[in-house]
Amino acid sequence: QGSAVSWYSSRPWLVAAVLAVVLVSASYAGYLMWPGGQPETPASEQSELLTETPVSQLDQQSEPAVGTVDSEAAADTEFSNNVLSSAPRAELRQPVEQWLNTGRSTAVWARWADIWRLDQQRIMTACEQIDADGPEPTGVFCTRQPGGWNRIRQLNLPVLIELDNSASPMLVEGFQPGQVLLHNGEQQRWWRFNELLDHWTGGYTAVCPGSMQVWREDMQDSEIQRLKSLAAELPEQPYRGLADENYSEDFAAWVADFQVRNGLVSDRILGQESKLFLCAAGPGTPQLQAGSEAALLAEGD
Repeated sequence: QGSAVSWYSSRPWLVAAVLAVVLVSASYAGYLMWPGGQPETPASEQSELLTETPVSQLDQQSEPAVGTVDSEAAADTEFSNNVLSSAPRAELRQPVEQWLNTGRSTAVWARWADIWRLDQQRIMTACEQIDADGPEPTGVFCTRQPGGWNRIRQLNLPVLIELDNSASPMLVEGFQPGQVLLHNGEQQRWWRFNELLDHWTGGYTAVCPGSMQVWREDMQDSEIQRLKSLAAELPEQPYRGLADENYSEDFAAWVADFQVRNGLVSDRILGQESKLFLCAAGPGTPQLQAGSEAALLAEGD
């Protein structure tokens, strides 16, 4: 032991160096243990870490990287602008084609009949006879009309449309800016117009109570009396004449004015489209749903 003491005492500079190292090590250890005392990673090294670390690992970290947050925020913004916010994400990201192929034709017709409170078989029979000579009386008239979203929105009736690659016709049940509400027999869903551009070329099928007959001046029928009564109940510019069975000159004049107001051919004849618009304007007729607060408005038409 004496030799060791003499060895240290003969080298005072070495003792001082050892003490200095001990003090520095103790201070650094205390700094690391103090809250917030982690050393900063240089910016160049942070960049390398973000570049080299797989996204799957970043997702597992307690605090996501800046680049990941930005990309996720952008994706969420795009998603919110395109779909209904209240429904599950997985369902809303379902492709249009897949959703169309889940349609059930029988259920669509049943839902349509229920909305109208009409017999489903009568509706189907009437629609099967659109182009037939001497159609069987069903108490329902069914018509196929040209036109796009604007025409359907103007008509404001639930109608059927045929979409490419669809397992069944789709029932149009509502509108809001840039979106249409469809029912495929399984579920109701909002779609942006531009999502359906490649699947629909226009045209729709509509029904109303009545007959398939085209009515014109000098004809007589109990159906004409019903149509006159309906015209007399319109909230705007109703028919003021006698509600009898005669297709009179004053009623023909009223029909011509009604056609002009609705953008129809003004021929004074109650054909399929004119009867349809007269039916749609009447009280108690089913109407398209308006967009709910839960649905985000999409851009475009």
